[in-house]
Amino acid sequence: MIKSFKLFIASILASVAVFAADTESTINASINAGYNNHYIVNGAVILCSFNDLNDKVAKAILEKVYPGREIVLVDATQIFARGGGIHCITQQQPA
Repeated sequence: MIKSFKLFIASILASVAVFAADTESTINASINAGYNNHYIVNGAVILCSFNDLNDKVAKAILEKVYPGREIVLVDATQIFARGGGIHCITQQQPA
């Protein structure tokens, strides 16, 4: 027997902010800050913020996507300026 599942697709805005990559790094392209780079933890979702009007809109969208979890905005401007994001910096590190 095959179970069927409902698929829910949510549209998330991009930030209006665009950062120039850190000139000291190997990344030289502009980086478009996105809210899809979030991290799910026990009872919460860590969401990038950019001191942007869309921060609150993205938070409201994710509150609907993740009911019962607290959506925590974290200023990610310096992380994105260097080519990363909240989800990116939480990944595995070599021993």
